[in-house]
Amino acid sequence: STVTHDFKTPLAAISGSAESLMALGESAGPEVRRALEENIAGEASRLERLVDNLLRIAALESGAVVPDVKPVPLEEVLGSALSRVEPLLEGHEVRLDIPAGLPPVPMDEVLMEQVFLNLLENAAKYTTEGTRIGISAHTRRRSAVIEVRDSGPGLPQGDPEKLFERFQRGDRGGPEGYGLGLAICRAVVKAHGGTISARGNVPAGARFTITLPLDEHEESHHPDR
Repeated sequence: STVTHDFKTPLAAISGSAESLMALGESAGPEVRRALEENIAGEASRLERLVDNLLRIAALESGAVVPDVKPVPLEEVLGSALSRVEPLLEGHEVRLDIPAGLPPVPMDEVLMEQVFLNLLENAAKYTTEGTRIGISAHTRRRSAVIEVRDSGPGLPQGDPEKLFERFQRGDRGGPEGYGLGLAICRAVVKAHGGTISARGNVPAGARFTITLPLDEHEESHHPDR
């Protein structure tokens, strides 16, 4: 039911906007045409992300994709994800807290970018304009700990672990729910030998914590914080 909903919703929006454009023809004013065109483009991007998520989780679970892990500056991967989700973050204050001494984190930058993209998309989806989205990182016991926080309505009732199950929907009051995004996050992080968890943020919102192992050589030059 989750997959059916997540596919049919953007398809219906694209179809409805396209039919309106064709029906209105030249009689549609520029503002109306622009709104319909933007809706088509936005929903098409959403559908593309869903298909990408499905393909990635299938490839990871089948073993067809093995992460190409190498030390990467975390700022580069986060910057790329923030750039891709920038339109959704309009009106939000995004605060980065990445210490200058943070060592490069061993990761497949393409796969981990998708993780951050999914988490940021959820954060933007469930927070109102003007609220803050925070991203922080530090080292702890030979691991890099990365947190994505929002100040939305928080996590749904029940066990937060269920949010990461495949096809599980956890609606925090929005119309779309989580869909497959968090299942992809867990599959990618697990393939890196790491963990991801969710809990409530203080004073409000949700907090997602990713822990990724650091190379011992890198960690030896950066004591635990």
